[in-house]
This record gives sequence, C-alpha cells and structure tokens, in this order.
Amino acid sequence: MFQRIEGNMNQMNTKLDTLVSEMKQVKEENVKLKAQILAQEGKIINLEREVRKKNIVIKGVTDEENENENELRAKLQTIIQKIGMNIDIKADTEQARRIGVYSKDKKRPIHVKLTKKRRIISIINYKSNSNNLHTYNSI
Repeated sequence: MFQRIEGNMNQMNTKLDTLVSEMKQVKEENVKLKAQILAQEGKIINLEREVRKKNIVIKGVTDEENENENELRAKLQTIIQKIGMNIDIKADTEQARRIGVYSKDKKRPIHVKLTKKRRIISIINYKSNSNNLHTYNSI
C-alpha cells in the first residue's frame, strides 16, 4: 500500500515538475511578447507623428453650409496665393476638409493633409513673413 502511495506521489511530482517547467516557459514568452508590444507601440507613435507632420490646420476662413472639397481647395489656393507661394493645392494635398459641424456663427477650421512635409514648412515660413494674412487667425 505504501508503494502505491509512493508511486502516486512520484507521478504527481513528475506532473508538478512538468507544469512548473511549462509555466516558466510561458512566463519567458510573456516577457518577450511584452517587450515586442512596447517596441511596436514606440514604432506606432513614431509613425503617427510622421503622418501628423504633413497636416496643417487653418483657422478663420469663411465657411459655407454645403461646401465641397473642390470649393475648399479653391479657397486654400487663394490663401496660398495671398501668402505669395506658388503651390498647386490639387497636386500637393491629399485631403482638405472642415473640422466639426457647420454653424452659421462659427468658422470651422480647415484640416489639410499635404503630400510633402516640406510644403508645411514653406507655408509656415511664408505665412510668418507675409502681412497679407491678417484676416486668418492662425495657420
């Protein structure tokens, strides 16, 4: 009878050792996966930052209720010309849209996604050197 109990205990110890070993492997894998997640989160943050670098927001431009993207791009082209730049808004922008819901009392900001980060730098430099844009709150 003691031999049977001893045999059962040996089997239980063997199973326990196996489970402990598997648990260590799972913990090691968990640590590696957490490190990978942190690295990927860092990459995502950097990628999002790079994408945002191509964005610009223009405030103070008159707003119309049923304004479409072509009309908005035409307004942007006028603003760019007032700055004194020679940029083709249709070719150099990926997207132009208003932010928020239309209201008669407010001028919604314009979110512009440019194709090149250099264009934003140029626009900001031209804007700061131009006296023709006092009607717009900020670019």
